[in-house]
Amino acid sequence: MRAHLRQPGDTQLQAYLTDRSHQSFSYKDIGASKGEFPAHYQQHSNRFYLGEGPSCWQRAKDAIDQWQPFNNGWAMVFPGVAPIEEKVVVVVCFRILGIWWKNACRIVYVVNTDHTYGFAYGTLPGHVGRGEEYFGVERDEDGKCWFVLKAFSQPDYWGARLFPWFLRWQQQRFVRAAAMRMQESVLARH
Repeated sequence: MRAHLRQPGDTQLQAYLTDRSHQSFSYKDIGASKGEFPAHYQQHSNRFYLGEGPSCWQRAKDAIDQWQPFNNGWAMVFPGVAPIEEKVVVVVCFRILGIWWKNACRIVYVVNTDHTYGFAYGTLPGHVGRGEEYFGVERDEDGKCWFVLKAFSQPDYWGARLFPWFLRWQQQRFVRAAAMRMQESVLARH
């Protein structure tokens, strides 16, 4: 993991991505976000209403494809047009207390059914945490659409292990921002 006083540029991000791309996951419970989360991790599961109908469903899926949960001014994904496909590696950056932090993740699985669309990524070495996070949308039988964000994680960086409450607070902050961004993204495309 690397910290920067300014948002990292494409050259820095590409070098970090290249360095991390061939590394193994930093946790052992790969794919566990599909079912019951492992007990030895912090866990959260969230569901936020987005709207209803076929057009809302398509806009919600498009927002996932475009990494909109990260488009909030203090988080970003590199490359910004990374395809939602298994084994794709991305760099997730967050600005916390004025410092930008780079973290690498690999997409573990993709879900694409008539009622569920999304993906989970898992952490690679050097990430501030260790675990897996799922980003998706669901459509119920009534046509109502929901944004789903769930994760299991443990602190991995020494600072996060020293102040686990701060990491948890930042994760909750991200959940709220991601949900708001998904809702804005779906509504903006009416």
